[in-house]
Amino acid sequence: MAIQDIRRAKLQAMVDALGLSVVAKRFKKPDRQINDMLAGRKSFGEKVARAMEDVSEPKVPNGFFDQDDNTITLNVDDKELLQLMRLMVKLPPKKRTSLRNFLDEEVEQDKEPAINGNNK
Repeated sequence: MAIQDIRRAKLQAMVDALGLSVVAKRFKKPDRQINDMLAGRKSFGEKVARAMEDVSEPKVPNGFFDQDDNTITLNVDDKELLQLMRLMVKLPPKKRTSLRNFLDEEVEQDKEPAINGNNK
């Protein structure tokens, strides 16, 4: 497997597990750029991989995207978040997607400015 394919597979696994917007924020990239990288429309070379690893929050080790191990290492200190992740992986894929879509909508609604002093 070529190194760019390994990087894309690792990034795709993260998007599948955490959602596009979470991964984009983690690596400080626009959602669109992550999508383009996954689709091969944007390069995912050495410079990009190292830059993403350097700015990631929470931190990933240098060379993270080059490891062909099909695992994702997450440093999660928040016990509630960790519990939610454990519950998510137990759900069937269809329900996981539905829940992620619901949460994405909730987050987007919270970003919308209040109209007439009301938010929702």
